Amino acid sequence: MKQRIGMYQILQRMAFQAIAVLVVSAGVALFFNETREDRLPLVMPFPPEYRCSSPAGAASPINTSSALAAFGKRTTIFVDARSNEEFEKGHIETAVHMPYLFVEPVAAESIALLLKYERVIVYCNTENSEVSNLMAGELSHSGVKDARYLEGGFLKWAEAGGKYTGQKPERYVDLK
Repeated sequence: MKQRIGMYQILQRMAFQAIAVLVVSAGVALFFNETREDRLPLVMPFPPEYRCSSPAGAASPINTSSALAAFGKRTTIFVDARSNEEFEKGHIETAVHMPYLFVEPVAAESIALLLKYERVIVYCNTENSEVSNLMAGELSHSGVKDARYLEGGFLKWAEAGGKYTGQKPERYVDLK
């Protein structure tokens, strides 16, 4: 005896198969993304204009001449908050690289390293130093002493004759 399959059952099976294909495809994509060296971030950082107003964003600036005077002192460390690609193109000599993402807190190991210094100068290469300001604010909020952001960033540092490795930045990076 032949059993009749109703239209509802056919649609139900099709929906189930479509969902199964999507779930399996997403799983395969996530697996391969995680195994790649140049993986894509699963969460994109928020642009600075969407940040919450919190104590983490309230850092003090340091001007280029004061930063130049602090350069080379054992009690001062420079932190590059830019992306891997930007850091590899060029950076302030002796700077440590700690790329800053707005959606992830600074790692506890990084904060532990920075707690050893009396002054931490964070820089990026945006015109208004948005990224470094946010990171310096977060570091201050986490207990790092005298965390400041470099006004004018890497571009102003290079223009003022500060020591750097790699290429001199030619313009600011646009976050928008």
